[in-house]
Amino acid sequence: MKHSDIIGIALCDDSHDELQSVKAFLNEYISERGLGENVSVITYNDPSDLIDDIHSDREYHIYILDIIMPGTNGLQLGKMIRQKQPDAIIIFLSSSDDFFPQAFDIYAFQYQLKPVKRHKLFEIMDKALSFFSTPKKYFSLTEKKGSIRISFDQILYAELFSRTLVLHLKDGKSYQSGYLRNSFEAMVKPLLEDPHFIHPHKSYVVNLECVRRLTPGALEISDGSSIPISRNRAANTKKAYMDFLFNGSSAAEKRP
Repeated sequence: MKHSDIIGIALCDDSHDELQSVKAFLNEYISERGLGENVSVITYNDPSDLIDDIHSDREYHIYILDIIMPGTNGLQLGKMIRQKQPDAIIIFLSSSDDFFPQAFDIYAFQYQLKPVKRHKLFEIMDKALSFFSTPKKYFSLTEKKGSIRISFDQILYAELFSRTLVLHLKDGKSYQSGYLRNSFEAMVKPLLEDPHFIHPHKSYVVNLECVRRLTPGALEISDGSSIPISRNRAANTKKAYMDFLFNGSSAAEKRP
């Protein structure tokens, strides 16, 4: 891992037994990956203690949060973290899948059902830590005023609109290209080569990290948008979405 600073992980769970179990898995992971000098884990049995540290401007790179906790629950805690640290990686743990939509509203990196399995946590951590060794990817878009570069992780979805390409971003902004001389598929090829993006409809490419809910005919995005799913792409879209929820990446072919 190429990173000049120690990667800090905050683990918060009000259940002492589950806290110790996940901490033990993390320590095994750090040991087996040879990351002892690069990664540290701090545990919190009470969410109010983590809140105090956050208000004191203590920051971690990765937050692993139980959702169902007394006082401030994990979702409320995640929103607080997201406001202070837009780029922090937030991983939720829960005994129920009822909180999927709320978790992805705040751009959760992963949602893992309890009890946490050792091999699954290792997979999640491999993907999470890869963000600190892999350079950010950027999409280049030429609009009327000139060319701009937009980080992949800021893109909600790309849309074909009146023979132009429109990028919709997490911050509410959108950027529109000039008239497309090439096909939409050719223009969005860099996105489709990234496992975080899928092609549910001929006119849309969607960032899986920003999907709040899958319905029979659409993907609901965290900004409230509803992206249609073509009938011939429905099976692959569903598989990609479920793979992402449980594995953190899409294993499905993105272009059926």
